[in-house]
Amino acid sequence: MDEDEAIVLNWAYANFRIYFTFEKVIENSYYGIVAQDTEETVFTNVGKLTEIKYSSIIDMILTYVIDNS
Repeated sequence: MDEDEAIVLNWAYANFRIYFTFEKVIENSYYGIVAQDTEETVFTNVGKLTEIKYSSIIDMILTYVIDNS
């Protein structure tokens, strides 16, 4: 937990990093992925987590991890 009592999860891999911050108020939670492809182009995808989007975001990120590991 950080100073705001949020749960922070960080996973670093060779070519990408994934992170989540889970706040007590779900609407204040967020996620992010920072990745670099074989041509060394960097891209990011960050956003807020909501109860509606949780499942689809986690599915998207896990699919990315599986496809790129």
